[in-house]
Amino acid sequence: VLQPGEPYRWFALAADGSRLALAARSGLSLWDAGSGKRLFASDKHGCGVTAVACDPTRPLVASGDKEGRVFLWSHAGKVLT
Repeated sequence: VLQPGEPYRWFALAADGSRLALAARSGLSLWDAGSGKRLFASDKHGCGVTAVACDPTRPLVASGDKEGRVFLWSHAGKVLT
C-alpha cells in the first residue's frame, strides 16, 4: 500500500471523469473523483508500478510494473487477471 509522503508518479482518469487511478513505486490506488474517497489501494505489484490506464468504456483499470507484470482491476479493487 502506498507509503505516507510517497509521491504519485503516474495517473489515469476514467473517460467519464468519475475515477482517478494513481500509481507510485509501491502500489496503486483508485479514488472517486467526485467525493475524494479512496476506493481501494493495493501493493500487489510488489515492485515499481510503471504504467496505469483506465478502460475508456468499462469500469476497469490496468497497471503494469517494471518486471513486466500487468494486472486488470475492477473499480472495486478485484484483480481480474
